[in-house]
Amino acid sequence: MNHTSKPLTMMVYDYVYGEITNGNLTCNDILTEASLTEKLSVSKSPVREALIMLCEENVLQAIPRMGYRIVQITPAQVAKLIEARDALECFMLQKSWPSITEVQIAQLQHQREHCKRDELVNTSIQDNWRRNIDFHMLLASFCSNEYLIDALGRILKMSARAANQYFVNVRGIPHGDNDIHDRIVAGIVSRDYEATLEALREDVRQII
Repeated sequence: MNHTSKPLTMMVYDYVYGEITNGNLTCNDILTEASLTEKLSVSKSPVREALIMLCEENVLQAIPRMGYRIVQITPAQVAKLIEARDALECFMLQKSWPSITEVQIAQLQHQREHCKRDELVNTSIQDNWRRNIDFHMLLASFCSNEYLIDALGRILKMSARAANQYFVNVRGIPHGDNDIHDRIVAGIVSRDYEATLEALREDVRQII
């Protein structure tokens, strides 16, 4: 592991979370402090702290005398995630719509161009989700409500886990970004609220 100024605990946290999102760790795997300590060449303390954080977020479950297991997200939970995203993102779009500026539109267009270049070289599930989350968080930022933005960030993070833990195994790995984000941007550019809302809701429904 490349040691930087980033706290070791968060480095371990990000590594484990990334392995889950990319499908390298599944609900059948058991994680242990010893195996992570050896693999990442760090001391037990940051590994233990990272695993505790993941347990507190209900990403992992501690198994006495064995280690840690990934908590499976159920189809019922997935349905609730989609429902929450639909309600939250549609409301945020409605709230921000009258005041979206040309500068903000340019930010979305620039983000889309960056994603298309990035997609050519970074093709993992985690990369796909990073791009997807970045787009939706940028769009959400236009409503200027930090509480709504924070709530959406947490929902998107859990959706990324769900995409791997359930739907990727059932429906196959998604192949990069589709054109729905472009349709959302085009709707905003043309000031067509109904078209933008329709594209956004379609994107939410096929998120996983």
